[in-house]
Amino acid sequence: MDELSENQGNEMRRWPAKERAIGEIKSFDKRVALIGNIVGVDIDNAEAKMDDNTGTILLIFTDLEMLKKIQTGRLTRVIGRPYNSQKGNVINVEVAQDIDGFDTNTYKRIKELEAKGM
Repeated sequence: MDELSENQGNEMRRWPAKERAIGEIKSFDKRVALIGNIVGVDIDNAEAKMDDNTGTILLIFTDLEMLKKIQTGRLTRVIGRPYNSQKGNVINVEVAQDIDGFDTNTYKRIKELEAKGM
């Protein structure tokens, strides 16, 4: 393949987000999608913390309007870039969606069936 066909004719493409549990994030992941509960929001430092029962992770926001929509105790889906910092594992958030009311049990069952190839 030539370079133009790989990058779609000079069009920039994002890495696809890999669905992960917080405890499953790998050092080589470029972008991840996480679902978890927001356990804290710090507007002054543009960050929040998320917990999904496999771990807790710090979420860093560059879009303060997006952060202001995040609420403690709400089920939230984030997409972003993971990295390690002095504060531990961190996600640089690109997208955040409030999905409170989402049926996590059905979602987990679907993921189990997908893993089994069904």
